[in-house]
Amino acid sequence: MIGHRAPRLERCELITYFRETLHAVPIVALLGRRDSAFSETDFNCPADNPPLWVKMVSQALAGVA
Repeated sequence: MIGHRAPRLERCELITYFRETLHAVPIVALLGRRDSAFSETDFNCPADNPPLWVKMVSQALAGVA
């Protein structure tokens, strides 16, 4: 899960790093109110909706063996 408070460039770098090193692990990005979605992640979730985080993380983990 990538947090929403870091600058966008840092989040993009983290996403790229995780994609390159942890191929099978789904990536969930939390989005601030003004953030646009990240196309490189598996899930994008509004940071101000914790119940939705739980749902998306559960969906993400369902596919991990």
